[in-house]
Amino acid sequence: MPDISIIIVSYNVSAFLQQCLHSIVKSSLQSVEIEIFVVDNNSMDNSVQVVKENFPEVKLIENKRNRGFAYACNQAIVQSSAKYILLLNPDTIIGRESLNLCKEFMDKNEDAGALGVKMIDGKGRFLLESKRSLPTVQSSFYKIFGLSSLFPKSKTFGQYQLKYLDKNQIHNVEVLSGAYMFIRKSVLDEVGLLDDSFFMYGEDIDLSYRIIKAGYKNVYFSKTTIIHYKGKSTKKASIKYVKLFYNAMLIFANKHYKGKKQFCFRFFIGLAVYFRAALALLWRLFVVFYSLMLKLIDLLRHRNNKIFGTSIKQTVIITGTTNINKITLENKLGEHYNVCDVVKYSKSDKYIGSLNRFIKLRNIETFIFITENLSSDNIIDTMLLFADKNLEFKIMFNENSCLLGA
Repeated sequence: MPDISIIIVSYNVSAFLQQCLHSIVKSSLQSVEIEIFVVDNNSMDNSVQVVKENFPEVKLIENKRNRGFAYACNQAIVQSSAKYILLLNPDTIIGRESLNLCKEFMDKNEDAGALGVKMIDGKGRFLLESKRSLPTVQSSFYKIFGLSSLFPKSKTFGQYQLKYLDKNQIHNVEVLSGAYMFIRKSVLDEVGLLDDSFFMYGEDIDLSYRIIKAGYKNVYFSKTTIIHYKGKSTKKASIKYVKLFYNAMLIFANKHYKGKKQFCFRFFIGLAVYFRAALALLWRLFVVFYSLMLKLIDLLRHRNNKIFGTSIKQTVIITGTTNINKITLENKLGEHYNVCDVVKYSKSDKYIGSLNRFIKLRNIETFIFITENLSSDNIIDTMLLFADKNLEFKIMFNENSCLLGA
């Protein structure tokens, strides 16, 4: 019987899914047996083919219709006989020790029903959804009107995203993210499967709440870090995202709140819908205008490079081996990236110092990690070290694969 069933729901994110699966396969599993489910929600890309050809050990469920994230997770959960279930987004890269550390903690803490980890985005920035509280009337009001941003460390105004809690410490929290949710299977058997009335978003809040109501703890576990590229199936600034997310909040309110509390929550959610929809529309208009301006500048640049300079990004390649063909890489990356050097990863001060010198002297803008010969911890550690440098972090499996990143 496996210790952990890892469940990944995929929808048109083939390249990210490959990187996610590679990070799992390369994990350090110390007497931990895993099984991997990929539930494909009728992707139009080559996701199914990629899994079949490159990861034959994966248990693949091919849906001919997309019925949402929760429904797809449940399809795999009912087939699992493992002690733990890990719900994992396809646009993630887990740490080399993540599975070991999470299992070890859960084994030692029987009162923990579920566990989430520290998540960073594609630029190395901490993701606030790693630890949250339940959405309430008060927290909704503070968030909609910006008080949570103005007073992030306040236990009153910052209660939803829990910014006042140290991200480097372990905490009991109310809500965990479905991007990485490590759940005790016996607790799932007790509280029930994910509620598939949530198509996308909100199902993790609902499940977290039901786990707490059953008397178990939800734990923010800071001792391991994963990368979560966020929203590759649905763009966060889109009107579609606004509609999906706030519809999920209404489902949650109808399910768990009654009377005046439900009315107030629905009112603020409705207010937020119009506010966020307006912002999404303005953002879309800005993106269109900005794209047009970039195309115009690019056109003029080709006519007169002296006026506008160059858009080529100065880049350092970070790899686990010296056996990398720089010419092949440059040809693959094209004209937008100038490869200044290829650096072999090391834990030494010399490695860190050389990267700092590149940033300072060569105006480096982008680090590209070749993941075939790097562990995910090597990548995460480097991103955390240079998260404040405003760099782009990209990943490639090898010299011939596509470039991914924030």
